[in-house]
Amino acid sequence: MIQAILRHENATTTEKYLKRLGLDPEKLKTAVEVFENRGLAKVIPFGKKTAPSVAVAGG
Repeated sequence: MIQAILRHENATTTEKYLKRLGLDPEKLKTAVEVFENRGLAKVIPFGKKTAPSVAVAGG
């Protein structure tokens, strides 16, 4: 899955990339599996905010 997100053709490229970033590919794999097995997330709608009005000087 991480390989697909990063659009690497070769899994070795992804592994090297993650190690270079200081990330453990096996720990990431476990974390991704946890999220994959959680199912769909619930979308929480937020209230609509309006931008504050701005006074224009000299106009």
